[in-house]
Amino acid sequence: MEHWKEKLKKVRENKPPSPATLSQLVEAYLESNKEHLLCLNGLYELIVQGTERPLIELVLKKTRYNQSKAAVILGLNRNTLKKKMIALNLSKVRKKSD
Repeated sequence: MEHWKEKLKKVRENKPPSPATLSQLVEAYLESNKEHLLCLNGLYELIVQGTERPLIELVLKKTRYNQSKAAVILGLNRNTLKKKMIALNLSKVRKKSD
């Protein structure tokens, strides 16, 4: 089975991932690590924590930390995004020169 990181690299080279592709990547990751992961408690939280921070950080960078724009892209309320940013220590203030 192809490693999930290799699959992700191929996806990035070709086109943006579709929801089906993202689902396949998560499934491949879980399948390749099932012996280890199935022994853990809190697998859901592990996956959410592992994906939430890079997703929010990427969108914030693309919007130059404009929280209103980032919230719309993410489909979150701006206050919810702000709380997540604080919890994830992503509270960078947008620079005026950006």
